[in-house]
Amino acid sequence: MLTKLYSNKFLKMVVLLAIIGGIGFAGYRAMNKSKTASSETVTAREETVTRGDITIGFTGDGEAEIPVINLDFSLSGKIKEIYVKNGDQIQEGQVLAKLDDTECEPHPLR
Repeated sequence: MLTKLYSNKFLKMVVLLAIIGGIGFAGYRAMNKSKTASSETVTAREETVTRGDITIGFTGDGEAEIPVINLDFSLSGKIKEIYVKNGDQIQEGQVLAKLDDTECEPHPLR
């Protein structure tokens, strides 16, 4: 009879501890779930839609292949004036430089 009473008390104790552990675990999960949900912040922003051009910029380091065009002139000489700078945009037919024409000018007869 003592073993029956002892095993009955033991079984009740195990069931009671399992119920208390289950309640504690459920409470722990509920507390941690609410903390993570409240720590996440969502930022929303309203914008008005407008029609326009989209400009995309690009910056970077590297090498670029720029074509080199050799110019062929019928005259040779020294450059007197340069009308453009490095990096300027030029148009077809634009005067880029002027040659020194002092050697080409006719000399007065002596």
